[in-house]
Amino acid sequence: MDTFDTFIIAVGVALVLVGLYLFISGKQGDGSRNSNVEGFGIKINVSNPSIILVVIGIGLILLPKFLPNTPDSNPYIPPDPIDGPGPGTGREPVIPVQPTVYYPEGDWYLVGYTQNGVDISMSVEANATFSAKSSNGVTWRMEFVATDMWGNMSQYFYSGTISHADEGYYFTVKQTNDPSIPSEVRSPLIMNLEDNGQLHLEYAIGVNNIIIHWMKLS
Repeated sequence: MDTFDTFIIAVGVALVLVGLYLFISGKQGDGSRNSNVEGFGIKINVSNPSIILVVIGIGLILLPKFLPNTPDSNPYIPPDPIDGPGPGTGREPVIPVQPTVYYPEGDWYLVGYTQNGVDISMSVEANATFSAKSSNGVTWRMEFVATDMWGNMSQYFYSGTISHADEGYYFTVKQTNDPSIPSEVRSPLIMNLEDNGQLHLEYAIGVNNIIIHWMKLS
């Protein structure tokens, strides 16, 4: 409903109120003459202006219902999407999530040592320190004390780096006093932090396949 329709209804209501007031107050014209008008089988006393006002007012009130609706001069137009695929473009490409590269740090002590499938943890004590972590990897130093079946003790140290390349880890020995291992030995490394907090290292040095488990010092 627009402003024009509201105005017509307001005028119609005003005419009805005025007509009712005149009808109730008894103000009417000369009733001696025949002032009846008949149309469509209905007789209306036109000598009484109150009836005419009421009829016109009701007509004005009902008139907007029969008028055609005026089109909206400012129709709402939804905005066009700025981004996003159009219809029929198919599924969006899935970007693979790059795995997080983990490097240990701090001081650790030995809790398990297996060499070529044989558990020799009871005859080996060791500690390790991982430090100087960078985007290229981490440096480490490990010190071992091994006891043979005759009770003879041997002490060895190893130092080097752990790096990540080609979606895998690499274990490199740069310095050692172990005569059986040459320096600058590089081997693929399996490394992960297990649920119990142990650091799992698995690599091959020469003919030895080694699996070591470390626990971090609190």
